[in-house]
Amino acid sequence: MGQSLNPLRTHDEVPDDVKATITPIDYTPAPPESRPTDHTACDECGEQYGWFCYSTNCDWCGRQLCTRCCPDQYLLKGNPGCKKCTRRAFCLRREEMLADHLEDAGMRLQHPRAAALGLPAATDAVCAVAPKDGNACRTNNATIRA
Repeated sequence: MGQSLNPLRTHDEVPDDVKATITPIDYTPAPPESRPTDHTACDECGEQYGWFCYSTNCDWCGRQLCTRCCPDQYLLKGNPGCKKCTRRAFCLRREEMLADHLEDAGMRLQHPRAAALGLPAATDAVCAVAPKDGNACRTNNATIRA
């Protein structure tokens, strides 16, 4: 595959075979009143808005960020998403896919940690593959930290 020569493009496109398998999540977008438009710099990187740095709002949480820190995200139905909300969407979709897979296989993963934490087995299975970068994934029952 070739490399994009567009300097404004910061993220790769999602391949069509992945789009056919993994659908975007259902979420409630942030209301207009929680989407600030008066900031002069990106909340994430601090870059000043101007001719080469454009402002946008995360569709889920409403934070005002630059388009580099808040690109359009496939899991958010192609709308802008900050890193935190993109991680949250990824965790939600991963948990749903794992639960579907376990249900289809007629299996239930058992881990010693699940009983000790009072978590259902499927949630613990998500925890077992949680990211190692310290970010938390929120599930139905608990916050998962790697």
